[in-house]
Amino acid sequence: MTTYICKCGRRVKKSTDASTTGNRLSGYAPGHECWGCPYAMPYGDFQWDESARTVSRETRGYECRMSKTLTYASEFAGSVKDKCTCRVHSLDFDFLSQVSAWIKDTYPDREIFGSFSKDIRASDYGSDGRYCLTITCTQNLKGVAAKRELFGQFFNLDGSRKDMTPQQEMEKILADIKKAKEILSCAPAQNADAAVTTAENAVPTATAATPTISESGADASASTPATSLQNCESAPAASAGGSSVSTAGAMQDKPLTTVPDAMRPAFDYSGLTDQTVEDLHFAEDEYRHGKQMAERGLVHMGNAIAVAHDALCGVVAQCDNSKHGNRGDDTFRAWCVSIGITKDTAYRLLQVSALLDGSSPRQQKILKELSPTLLYAVAKPSAPAELVEQVKNGDITTNKQYQEAMAQIKAEKDRAAAAEAREEEAWNMVSKAQDEAQTAKNDLDAALADVQGLDEENARLKAEKEKAERSYNEMYESRIAANLQRQKAEAERDRAEERAKNAEDALKKQPITAVIDEEEIDRRAAEKAWGLADARNAELAKDNANLKKQVAALRSRINDDAQADFEQANYCASLMRAAWDNSKASYSRLVGEDLESTFQTICGTLNSIMEEASLLCRQPPDYDGGDRDE
Repeated sequence: MTTYICKCGRRVKKSTDASTTGNRLSGYAPGHECWGCPYAMPYGDFQWDESARTVSRETRGYECRMSKTLTYASEFAGSVKDKCTCRVHSLDFDFLSQVSAWIKDTYPDREIFGSFSKDIRASDYGSDGRYCLTITCTQNLKGVAAKRELFGQFFNLDGSRKDMTPQQEMEKILADIKKAKEILSCAPAQNADAAVTTAENAVPTATAATPTISESGADASASTPATSLQNCESAPAASAGGSSVSTAGAMQDKPLTTVPDAMRPAFDYSGLTDQTVEDLHFAEDEYRHGKQMAERGLVHMGNAIAVAHDALCGVVAQCDNSKHGNRGDDTFRAWCVSIGITKDTAYRLLQVSALLDGSSPRQQKILKELSPTLLYAVAKPSAPAELVEQVKNGDITTNKQYQEAMAQIKAEKDRAAAAEAREEEAWNMVSKAQDEAQTAKNDLDAALADVQGLDEENARLKAEKEKAERSYNEMYESRIAANLQRQKAEAERDRAEERAKNAEDALKKQPITAVIDEEEIDRRAAEKAWGLADARNAELAKDNANLKKQVAALRSRINDDAQADFEQANYCASLMRAAWDNSKASYSRLVGEDLESTFQTICGTLNSIMEEASLLCRQPPDYDGGDRDE
């Protein structure tokens, strides 16, 4: 079993786990403990009504929507910085009506829109028990600004309600429930059907009351019933004297609601001063007199309501319903119910009275001659000031002229809004173009940076190529110098051997000038020759050893040169490929004779390189370059 909470705090256990559920009020009629609760709502099956050509509900009974948790505090949900939908969660129907009326009066062109209706569905209550009022805004800057103004008007920065604390709001809601029950208990129904009808008009889902005095469609929803007391005010009504003063032929739109005689509680004059009581009795007489005058009595009725309002609440510069919880305002509403009118009707009549009070005698005379439809429309706080002046001066005398002027003003506003939208679109296009230009500039800067990087890479490759060429030339010159040194050493060796041979031959060819001992001479000559030969051989051996060292060093250097030649040969191919890659794009852009000429040049160069390379490939392994190295 799950425990659920009613709006009055009562707890009920049910065998379900849904976030919200209904508590069926069996025997809902006068005498029931929940009779008159403003949160009781009908339930039943929806059926197609062929005669009315619409879907209607067959009411089977009444229930109270319950939830697992219950929150009394009103709260704003959503963001005021975007164009998304926002919501107001609340159980205070007065507050929801006030928000809805403010939206309609402040933004008649529906920059934001949200309308609270007592025709509540079960799905309108959330899991925390509160009603959810959905507010939408137009998808432009005006809509966002309107939503921000709504938030600043009613809510604190944290989204809580401005004029009441959560505790005060809970106390008010519970007091409204108690007051609504007390008022309904004072109006017993004649039979069971009448009891259900009376209850339906007493709860928030009640339909509109039977019309008695109508107003124009321009004022169709100027104000919504704002308190639980008023929930029982909207009921089928007759005039105070039992005679109806309906003028539906002249006023065709939304009715002014009244309270039936059976539901009018007696007004408590105790605690009021004698002057206040006298003013109220005067207002009652004036109101009854005005009702008997039909259309022309509208001004008298408004003046009567203004007298009572001033006596109970004091003079108010702007007629509104913002004094929630104020005893003077509650007393005024109770007095209105006692004479048979709802609070909404009273405040509409106050608007008419305020319009007359702010006019000159000549203008008052003109206003008194107007039809109630036009008078109600021009008395609304949202009526354009220029049209009000035209009506007061007699330039506009019919509701048709007034509606045409309103339509013209709305058309001008629409044109201005369209112009603003076009201007905003133009600025958006300019901003987009600037963004695209900046993007193009960034792309250009990036391309230039890439080109600069390629130039730097090309310069680096060129420097490496020049360095490689210098290294190759140095190695080539070193190879030539080594060959020259080797040849010089070999020549020195040959010359030394030649000198030794010549010396030996010279000794053999010297003439003998005297008779000597030939053997001795031969011996001495041989000793001397061998001595010279030994000395020369030692010298030659030393030179030969030096030559061998030089040859070994040369051979080592030649091997290094061979490795360098191998690397240089491979690097040559890399340089040729790099040169072709760098020049390929240029070749691709050439046409005609330029392309043919450059093609022949590169082909000739490649053929020459191939011929020289093929000759080198056919040389023996010990080929050192031939005459070209010399």
